[in-house]
Amino acid sequence: MVRPLPERKVFDLVKANVMNRIFCKLLICGVVSLCGCATTSPMGFALRPKQDAESNERVLSMARLMERQAKYDEAQKLYQKSLDRDPKNSTAWHRMGCLAVRRGDQKEALVYFARAAQFGTESVELLNDIGYALYLQNELAPAEEKLRQALKQNPQYAEARNNLGLVLAEQKRFDEALAEFRKAGDEASAHSNLAFVQTKVGALDEAEKNYHRALELNPKQVQAGQALVHFFLARNKAEAAIAKIEKAESRNGDFVPPPVTPSVRAPMPALPAPIPAPASLATSKVLPTPPTTVPASPIVQSSAVETEEVGSDFKMPIVRDAR
Repeated sequence: MVRPLPERKVFDLVKANVMNRIFCKLLICGVVSLCGCATTSPMGFALRPKQDAESNERVLSMARLMERQAKYDEAQKLYQKSLDRDPKNSTAWHRMGCLAVRRGDQKEALVYFARAAQFGTESVELLNDIGYALYLQNELAPAEEKLRQALKQNPQYAEARNNLGLVLAEQKRFDEALAEFRKAGDEASAHSNLAFVQTKVGALDEAEKNYHRALELNPKQVQAGQALVHFFLARNKAEAAIAKIEKAESRNGDFVPPPVTPSVRAPMPALPAPIPAPASLATSKVLPTPPTTVPASPIVQSSAVETEEVGSDFKMPIVRDAR
């Protein structure tokens, strides 16, 4: 008959077993640490700063992915999550600014861009985005300054060239604007881009000539073709409105009022309400979709944090035809 072990003996065995397991665990962790494990300490605890940095990189990568998929609300939440972990992350501040511009909140965007510059550097992409946001606020002189700073860093940066052309054309410096558009792309696109801004500022005759010039250089220039169709339809509508007014005035000129007593003067018949011809073409009906530049390279860098062309989502609205 097997007799049970005394209670004290059982306690000692259990204690020894537990101590053996702890010793083995410490020994294994120490060996792993000596072999170069970057995320584990000799005591088996995770190295939190390293782990947090890697986790934040994944958050930024997912935010950029959401942004490319046009899931802007989700992207903003992820960028904010990244900033909660690392308030000095320049990339997250920059991307938050780009999303604010997309929403039309230029003032908020400039605050985010300032934070990005504070915790990082004023890269060519950041300077370009700041210049574009200033342009959208009609602050043309500061916008021009920032865009020229961007081009001083990288004279080949097409987005900044196009945006500078946009700013110059808004100031009716058309020759300078055309020169910048030419440096950013082909001759046909340059004339089409200039015509786009000329339409916006009311230089309709010059805009129409430049659209025709763009089609002469490239008959497949879609933007120029669409714009000229809008010009034609708007002109016909305006001419019809003027003809209607002239016809109404002619009818009223033949009307002979009945005789009245000297003390009572009959009121002159009221003219029909005039249908004013548009002084310039309405943006929503006449202008084509705002032009954009040639698509930039993918917004991904080799690092886990996608900080490459952080400003490439913000470009001068210019469209070029696929050849």
